[in-house]
Amino acid sequence: SIANNGDATFSGNVNATTAGSKFIFGHSSYLNTGTSDYPQIHYSNKGNTLLLAEWSATNASEPTLRFLKSASSTIGTNALVADDENLGAIVFNAADGTDLLSIAATITAYVDGTPGAGDMPGRLVFATTADGADTSTARMIINSSGNVHIGGTSAPSTKLLVTGDAEFTQALSGSAQIVRVKNNYVGNSSPARLIIQTRGWTDSDAI
Repeated sequence: SIANNGDATFSGNVNATTAGSKFIFGHSSYLNTGTSDYPQIHYSNKGNTLLLAEWSATNASEPTLRFLKSASSTIGTNALVADDENLGAIVFNAADGTDLLSIAATITAYVDGTPGAGDMPGRLVFATTADGADTSTARMIINSSGNVHIGGTSAPSTKLLVTGDAEFTQALSGSAQIVRVKNNYVGNSSPARLIIQTRGWTDSDAI
């Protein structure tokens, strides 16, 4: 049992091996593992859950998993990050029979534009690993404008961009619709159009 109100240094493992054991950090404290190691939490038949719990009487308070990134190696500094900088990732690794280095999927956040005080544009990249590989490939991007690109890595300029085949299916019965294109712009008399583009396409080919 260790009780310490100041700094504490551990040179070995910190184990909580009995029911009710706990390791608590205050709101202004942090765990510094140096420059080569990183903190790890290992479970063995304990339900395999990392729990973030919040007890609060107000709706404005919630349990939060927060990633903080500063462009400095000095803890506590607020060095400005840059466009396209990696801000954090959730990485799913699994044992492949040899080691735990194989990645199955990742979710990564990047700066998506020029940041500044009170201005931090971001994008999310969702990646999965193909059969026969051990590193993930970007499959879907949501950029700072809220535009989505599925099947590619280029920045989408429209609300939805799909690279590759896409299929829309629905049972054809009654008034069921397969694809609906609707123009909600008030004051625009031009009808919404479904554009099917092929080689040699011109605007007059729009439906």
